[in-house]
Amino acid sequence: MAGLTSEAQVTIDEDGKIIEVKGDFQKIFGWKNEEMTGQSVQVLIPYKYREQHIAGFGRWRKTGEKRAMGTWMAVEGKHHNGNIFPITMVLTERVIGQRRIVTAYFETKKG
Repeated sequence: MAGLTSEAQVTIDEDGKIIEVKGDFQKIFGWKNEEMTGQSVQVLIPYKYREQHIAGFGRWRKTGEKRAMGTWMAVEGKHHNGNIFPITMVLTERVIGQRRIVTAYFETKKG
């Protein structure tokens, strides 16, 4: 998404593994950026939303359907200390060669 700004970004591969974090990720989620590479994105998702995330992510992997992409959404994130907090995010997909990746852009100040 051209011109998109955010406080933090998390990029994952098709297996749901984090391949890159940027911005104020540590300030928002409490994890050091270097701790996140290779981790499952599930560590950032509150338990009560995991089944929904797994279903949607699986559908995207299998069919390419993008129900949750391209629109800012008010969601909840999970801090490293276990606290659940409100956050706003938008998901984008990019294709690099034969690989699809998803980047989540996070804002704590969006209304």
